[in-house]
Amino acid sequence: MLAGLDIGQRRWFKTSSMVLSVGAITIGFLHSLLILQAFLVDPSLSGFQLNFDWFTCEQFKLSVGILVDNLTVMMLIVVTTVSMLVQIYTHGYMRDDPGYARFYSYLSLFTGS
Repeated sequence: MLAGLDIGQRRWFKTSSMVLSVGAITIGFLHSLLILQAFLVDPSLSGFQLNFDWFTCEQFKLSVGILVDNLTVMMLIVVTTVSMLVQIYTHGYMRDDPGYARFYSYLSLFTGS
């Protein structure tokens, strides 16, 4: 989504939009690998769960949480790998397009969602 900050027609803007977009998904991919490593090092680790109260009003309490288990880790690896490869591949065929920076901002927005 940071790639949308520098929409423009100059060469620097084109390069920076690609670098920001690919860099962000690469960081996500590396974090996924770190989580995978934690699960591979300790096979007894069945997962972990984090919960916190997001909103509390008198008797109403809304809690939000995240559960990371084996399936979650595998999906993190698959999704971040495919997303990173798509981001890299699009650089080749969109290189000469006038809407290159705008396209990367849309692509990173889609990837982030």
